[in-house]
Amino acid sequence: MNLFLNKLSLSHFRNYTQREFEFYKRVVFIIGANASGKSSLLEAIQVVSLNADSWVESEKQLISFGFDHFKLKAEYSLEERNWHLDFRGGSPTVKNIKLNGIEYRSFAPIKEHIPKTISFRARESLEIVKGAPSERRAWLDGTLKVLDLKYFEALKRYARVLEQRNSLLRSFAEKKRSKVSVMTELELWDAEMAKYGFYLLRIRENFLQEIEETLNQNYQNIALGSGSERLTLKYLPCLENCQSEKDFEEKLILKHDLDLIRGQTSAGIHKDDFLFLLNDKEARHFASQGQQRTCALACKMVQLEYWQNKLQYAPILLLDDVSAELDLNRQNSLFSYLPTESQVFITTTHLQYLPNISGENYQIISLS
Repeated sequence: MNLFLNKLSLSHFRNYTQREFEFYKRVVFIIGANASGKSSLLEAIQVVSLNADSWVESEKQLISFGFDHFKLKAEYSLEERNWHLDFRGGSPTVKNIKLNGIEYRSFAPIKEHIPKTISFRARESLEIVKGAPSERRAWLDGTLKVLDLKYFEALKRYARVLEQRNSLLRSFAEKKRSKVSVMTELELWDAEMAKYGFYLLRIRENFLQEIEETLNQNYQNIALGSGSERLTLKYLPCLENCQSEKDFEEKLILKHDLDLIRGQTSAGIHKDDFLFLLNDKEARHFASQGQQRTCALACKMVQLEYWQNKLQYAPILLLDDVSAELDLNRQNSLFSYLPTESQVFITTTHLQYLPNISGENYQIISLS
């Protein structure tokens, strides 16, 4: 079962008033000057797919100036069927989705029939390695929640519990409630937070252990088989040595005094982090820019492989201006190790050379 995007039409989307693209090869190079619409085309593919990342904060940013909504039409093959997806977005009053003529309010009831994409944009994706802990948590949760409904639900419930617990703590900090009444209710929220928090903690830890060897192999492939560098992962739970929900809850209780002073929850999985280590040194501090970019790329590749194993088909891979961030040797190595079963879209300002891919397998779209 393969996923292949055949056609994409854009109306009033970014700098596209009206444009239609046809894709007929596994690898698609999109070439053009800055501000020619290369990234916008990949953003459009993101919008009509399920993706762990989003490059925009609001659909409003995607609407062409002077219009109140945008339209996207995608034709793709999946599950040995042809699908037609119509997407109108940018405003709550006009948003709707049609799949093969049937209208839906969201992707939720049809997610198994919607394309899946993995995205890499050099600057943003680099934050997975060198950015704040929230960037790594977002990547971790995004990777897991799109395909794991139980994880997604637990994450939502944890967020609700955290919000309620913080509201309770603020009521004490603002002297709206007594310490006795707050402490009584706090015990209830501790139990709920431990229930979902411990579950999410275990899934995260197991996932990182599962992907570590594949991540290192991907790094070696892109880094030209640099056997002297080994990439590993280290999970940093905020609440350490939790072997059960009870352990998690007891450690939350130990934080009560601090939480009451701060008026917010100071510990939990919303504070967790994980590190990329190159030869046991933190990549965010000691690795070069090229090594950090290679770590981020290896991370995206392992994400794609993980989804492929779960889906039983390869997601589409979107690489935005990746060649500008890698030297020629690593570019060539990356192109050599592109996933053979995925459709791949690569944007660049120019092709300095034809990559090591059979001409029968790629097409070039010029936006100049």
